[in-house]
Amino acid sequence: MASGVLFTVVVANPVGRATCPVSYAPCVCSVTTNGLAVTCKNLTPADVRVIFYRTSAVDLYSVTLTLVTTNPNGPIALLPDQLGNNRAEQIFLNCPISSSPKDRLTIDDKSFEYSALNTTVFEINDCDLSEQSDFNFLTRFEVLDTLRFRRIPNVEFINMLPRLDALKELTISESSGLGNVAATFPDLTPARLERLYLDGNGLTDSQVNSILVSVGNSSVSSLQKLSLNNNALSIVPEIASYSQLISYDVSYNSIAFLNEATIIFVSQPIAVFLNNANITAIAGGAFQGTTVEFIVYFHSISEQVKTSLAAPFTLTIPFLE
Repeated sequence: MASGVLFTVVVANPVGRATCPVSYAPCVCSVTTNGLAVTCKNLTPADVRVIFYRTSAVDLYSVTLTLVTTNPNGPIALLPDQLGNNRAEQIFLNCPISSSPKDRLTIDDKSFEYSALNTTVFEINDCDLSEQSDFNFLTRFEVLDTLRFRRIPNVEFINMLPRLDALKELTISESSGLGNVAATFPDLTPARLERLYLDGNGLTDSQVNSILVSVGNSSVSSLQKLSLNNNALSIVPEIASYSQLISYDVSYNSIAFLNEATIIFVSQPIAVFLNNANITAIAGGAFQGTTVEFIVYFHSISEQVKTSLAAPFTLTIPFLE
């Protein structure tokens, strides 16, 4: 027998060729490193429910639904058991971005009943929720970590949120009406927030202070990231009591002057973002602290203001141009 070399040929499985175990057509199903992700675009709630009901019960990583209605005078009304027997870790609900005014959306108390005990992230984008009489559908979301509302008109409904013990992140961004309920903003007890993002809501100084007082009732010693980007602030809100903050963003406001009492932190090293905040002057002691390290990010700040920072500071200031 002739001697030779034995070659083993290994054919790599092409990236992206993995297929879902069941078909969600016309929705798209993708296999991600975290699990199955299903995306449905421009379908009615009834169509979506038919698609999910015809599949066997599956644990999904995420479900993204961009929904439409066949009734131009009625809302997009989610149905009971909207996902059939499927359970989703993350749920994203979208209304068509092109709609003006925003399409109305209502959610049945039992729309996500089967999935609720598994869902950690729930997000609604570009929908009008003014016809949602309550948020009882969230009451069984016992492990909900993240709740987001983006580009929502009239978010006064925030006062109707049920008790969400596990909540760690609340995002309300680019929405209207939040200032109207700032004085009665829920303190979210017993949840202990770690991340609060309130960007682009047109909030004033007094409205932000009211919200921070309410949230502080439960989360003053747990909040780590706070963003008030792109509001109507003229001063940096006082947050000295939030001892665990590591990131604080007040960029894209009209904060002309930082005085010595503006920013006071007590114990935690922190990154402060003041990009495009229209700052014209900074007092020499504005960032002074005893044991606290500041990393302050500026962008679009005048040479004159830069020069004023030549006084001794106990912080690092990377200027981002």
